[in-house]
Amino acid sequence: MVLISVDRVLALQFHMSYRTVVTSPRVIVTMILSWLFHFLFSCSTRFFNWNVQFCVSCVLVGIYSIVAAIAYIYIYRIVRRHQLQIHIQQQAIQGSNMAEVNTRIMVTGKRTTVNTFIFYICTCFCYLPWLICRLSTSPFLALQFHLSYKTVVTSTRVMSFPWKMNESVYKNYSTTSSSTIVVANCLINIPLMLAAILGNSLVLAAILTSPSLRSRASMILLAGLAVSDLAVGLITQPFYIAQELSLNGLIAKLSYTMSSSLIGISLATMALISVDRVLALQCHMSYYAVVTTPRVIFIMVFIWILHFFVSCIRLQLNTILKHAAYVLLGVYNAASIICYINIYRVVRRHQLQIRIQRQAAQNSNTEINIRNIATMKYAALNTFVFYICACFCYFPRVMYFLSRRDNSDANDSNTPWIFTATLIFANSAINPLLYCWRLRELRIAVKSTLAKISCSEQRENN
Repeated sequence: MVLISVDRVLALQFHMSYRTVVTSPRVIVTMILSWLFHFLFSCSTRFFNWNVQFCVSCVLVGIYSIVAAIAYIYIYRIVRRHQLQIHIQQQAIQGSNMAEVNTRIMVTGKRTTVNTFIFYICTCFCYLPWLICRLSTSPFLALQFHLSYKTVVTSTRVMSFPWKMNESVYKNYSTTSSSTIVVANCLINIPLMLAAILGNSLVLAAILTSPSLRSRASMILLAGLAVSDLAVGLITQPFYIAQELSLNGLIAKLSYTMSSSLIGISLATMALISVDRVLALQCHMSYYAVVTTPRVIFIMVFIWILHFFVSCIRLQLNTILKHAAYVLLGVYNAASIICYINIYRVVRRHQLQIRIQRQAAQNSNTEINIRNIATMKYAALNTFVFYICACFCYFPRVMYFLSRRDNSDANDSNTPWIFTATLIFANSAINPLLYCWRLRELRIAVKSTLAKISCSEQRENN
């Protein structure tokens, strides 16, 4: 990354003689020397204690960061100076070909510099938690953070290089059927990942910025489901794409841990939402006393901790906890089904009671009960739509596991069954659309959030 920033400085400083100064052989030799230096440095530090390794590593990282920061500051100054010179030339000579050529060259250099700066900022963002961990905690935990964030950097670059450089990252893949399936699956995951991040971020922003929404327990449960879907887009899908492209064992374990945890959290949250609707119908007079915001938050935190703990321990005790995880998923689905059957029976009974009251006497209390039952029925129908959509997305994957002859976690990357995992991830991108479609208050809040964002951008541009 430092060499790339220096390369951009040279491209702007010596744009007329850049190709004679920066040649391919010189770049290759510099890269080889960099690899040899760091390899020899890593081997030699094994003979010293941890404190010496830590100090020397921090010095190297600090030097690289300072050089890159100085390079980008220098690039900014050069770009500003060139823009001022071009502006003066355009005012002096209108329509000059030389001014137009300089403008195009300046725009091209600025765009490539912005691209490399984006890569640098992404790398700094991913390495910062590891650096903080090394400064504050044990070496073992720092190593775990380093491996995790190095994986995130790798998977992020897979998406950022084609986006900013307009080149295909898959050109070195073979044209066999298995590699074609993997590439197609990864290409499908990229827009789904972006949709999940954007949609669930808007839903969370709308709920958190609206006092009337964030004070309701049902909306807090919906926000918890949106958080798990957002984590799927931010963490699980990048790990999944990196796993499919690299076939690395560590990345596969991390991807499996995150995906199994978030799938369990999503299904548990859906079960909680169905239980919440049952309580709203059966205990509608004392509902707000039973279902409070602190209780809902406590249950959500407990579910997150439970599933991450089970997923991490399962890597060590695979046989025992595999069945425990399947039992948990079965309990969640059974609870949801029982709740929706109970909701249907309660709604039918209330409708029958209201019909009897209507026939007996027309009064204001009957009309109020009709409106309350209609509101609760519509809310229960909305959550049932969310549940049916989740079942539709999860069903093919369940059928795949049931149809396999063995119970091992075999890799299905060479078969079309790989798309069943993508369909599960698609549920995270579909859910925000369902929320805005079925929940009028949330739809209005999301529109208001988008309007605020557009107004702030227009204010910044002006």
